[in-house]
Formats: sequence, structure tokens, C-alpha cells
Amino acid sequence: MIMTEAVKLTDQELEVQLPKPVGYRVLVAMPEIEETYTDTKVLKTTTAIHQEHIMSIIGLVLDMGSQAYTDEERFGTLLGVKWAIM
Repeated sequence: MIMTEAVKLTDQELEVQLPKPVGYRVLVAMPEIEETYTDTKVLKTTTAIHQEHIMSIIGLVLDMGSQAYTDEERFGTLLGVKWAIM
């Protein structure tokens, strides 16, 4: 069977499909990379898109495992508050 339509999922259905990080792991959502250069219709090469994706410094922390950033000696605190709070 060939699917020809894009399937729209609700936020709850998408959330169920996300993996649950365990231990020290962190689940980060990366931004979507544009396929064209800004304000043009010139397409980027696959290599350029891949490089932009892996070199991105922006991400949204979706979830953290129970051991992520819990070592106060290694990660410390900022003004008495853990700097990475979920």
C-alpha cells in the first residue's frame, strides 16, 4: 500500500512516539533547516543542509533522564539554584 497523503498527528500522538531518556541522557529537539537560502528560491545542496543541521547551536530540551546534571560537584549551582532545571 502506497501512502499518498501526509498524516497529521496531534500533539499527544507525537509525544507518545518520543523516546524517554534514561540515566544521564537528554532529549533535544533541533530546529528545522530551510531547504532554500534566505529570501531566495536557490536550493541548498544536501551537504549544506546536513552541515547546518549538525552545526546548529540551538536546541530545545524536551526531557532529561533522572541522572542528567545531578552531580553538583561537576556542574555546580548558580546562586544556590541548579543551572539546568527541568
